[in-house]
Amino acid sequence: MKTIDENEYSDIVSKEKGVFLVDFFASWCGPCKILIPIIEELEEEMGFVAYKIDITKYTSVAKRFGVISIPTVCIFSGGEFKEKIIGSLPKEQIRAVIQKYLV
Repeated sequence: MKTIDENEYSDIVSKEKGVFLVDFFASWCGPCKILIPIIEELEEEMGFVAYKIDITKYTSVAKRFGVISIPTVCIFSGGEFKEKIIGSLPKEQIRAVIQKYLV
């Protein structure tokens, strides 16, 4: 999972054609620290690409997607926003949401 900034985010959304996730997090957020390794495991197991962006540094991106609590994971497919996962859910629940877009 690569940490990105606001400029990289714009490039990724405009160029990435497959399924990818953007994890909106903060370094002080306990649930975020729990979720990141789960996303990394699923990234490896399922073959999607995952990025993370720190909302304390890049608030405008978070606002664009209506992120009001963290962690929030936005799922994209074919360059389009598809769905949000809010909170630190169990691995299998996250897998089920992502799987919808990998078929």
